[in-house]
Amino acid sequence: MKSLQGKIAVVTGASRSEGIGSATCLALAEAGVDVFFTHYRAFDQLEGNGEEPEWPAILCEKIKQLGVRANHMEADLSDPDMPNAILAQID
Repeated sequence: MKSLQGKIAVVTGASRSEGIGSATCLALAEAGVDVFFTHYRAFDQLEGNGEEPEWPAILCEKIKQLGVRANHMEADLSDPDMPNAILAQID
């Protein structure tokens, strides 16, 4: 398999510790990928799966501890301008 080191991944929906978004972020980081992820508290509050307001910061630190770069932002993906706003945050 081709090395993923030095690549950057954007993962949406990583706002809960037991979610697939968080698992994806950690798996990518373990493979050497820098990770930028989004989360959206308003959705978590309405969805009924529960809100974990501290989780995005915790996840970001866990990713960094794996030796890659990580950052995150809150993002409402129903906003048509949001994809460009996300890409503007990635370096």
